[in-house]
Amino acid sequence: MADVKIALKIISDLKNFISICLADPLLLNLFRNSKTHFTRDRKLNFERLVLLIAKMCKRTLSVELEGFFGELGKKISCSVSAFSQQGSKLSPLFFLVWNRVLCESFLRHASGIPGDGWATA
Repeated sequence: MADVKIALKIISDLKNFISICLADPLLLNLFRNSKTHFTRDRKLNFERLVLLIAKMCKRTLSVELEGFFGELGKKISCSVSAFSQQGSKLSPLFFLVWNRVLCESFLRHASGIPGDGWATA
């Protein structure tokens, strides 16, 4: 049961990091390939794209897209082409930093070491 609580805390930290990215234009600019990317509210906005990629598709992409939007309670979906186009707008740097957040969150929650968050150089 403790492992589940730790996993939920880590997931919460990862989602919180996405929220921080969305709230801070300078930080968001680091993680997109152009300042014009992810500025409109599309079916696959920054947050949805990151979460979908993180789910690690196990079936065909079109089936995964339908299932993903279904889980969100959306009656809409997007095409594989739209996913590819949106994915090309996301900088790989986001996943390097998000992985660091994941590792630090795991160490903090699993080891019981207190900490305030993300930035340790």
